[in-house]
Amino acid sequence: LFDARLLQARCVTRLGRLDEADELVSRLKEEAELYGKDGVTALAQAEVLIARDKPEEAAALLEALPAEWRAGEVPARLAEMLGGIYLSQWKIEEARQQYRDALRNANVLQDEERCRRLDAELNRYLAADQRLGSAAEDQKPALRLTMANVLLFALERPRLALDAYLEVAAAPDSAAAVRGLYGAALVYRDHLGLPDSAAAYLARLQDEYPESPQAFVLREGEEGDLYTYLTGLEARRREMELAAGAVPDAGPGAVEATSPGGERPAPPPPAGGRRSHWRDRKLQARG
Repeated sequence: LFDARLLQARCVTRLGRLDEADELVSRLKEEAELYGKDGVTALAQAEVLIARDKPEEAAALLEALPAEWRAGEVPARLAEMLGGIYLSQWKIEEARQQYRDALRNANVLQDEERCRRLDAELNRYLAADQRLGSAAEDQKPALRLTMANVLLFALERPRLALDAYLEVAAAPDSAAAVRGLYGAALVYRDHLGLPDSAAAYLARLQDEYPESPQAFVLREGEEGDLYTYLTGLEARRREMELAAGAVPDAGPGAVEATSPGGERPAPPPPAGGRRSHWRDRKLQARG
């Protein structure tokens, strides 16, 4: 009966009936010790606090949980909740550690897939950030691009991503710069609601890098065959190398056109399809 009422409290929390959830949790707390359920009841209370947009209070409750309450499913679920709170507070190293702890007992998590994804993306971001300080200048644009892509596509921090994209756009490396321009335009257009700023960066991209895959997509839209275009670029590059007397990379047909991220691009979607955010992400060359 206690477990049923605990489940009811969690359900009404997710339905947004927070006053009802508060009453249920209050009654459960009175009986929790009798059933040895203090830990899971505290988690239910923290869920209500998070739903009320009180993450600081929820974090204080979870961090102060007595050791004897941290048994069974409690440690993993507690870590999942703290990971989300720390990430919202931009305590990213602490968030990564919490997600890592949560995944030790993944089958009790509310959203295992999200925990795994955020753990992986935070690892990518922090690894690039750590390497940035000692990296050679020609390596820094690629590292900043990795960080910017994680910020935009995984961590939902568009303004921080914009700052990083603009740094990349100023790099002397044209391959990185074009992606920085494209990323900045994506942020302005899709996340900040500033289409004029986006248009300015896209115009600059097409003017300065007309043969780039990004410029091709802007010209041709969803109907454009990006794979055929990249294959043509690769064929022209090989012809120029042969004309100049360079040794080919490998035998005929061994070089395959790839996307900016080093992957073979997928065939284009059918004409008339919706805008492909997958394509936007691939054009940003996730490292």
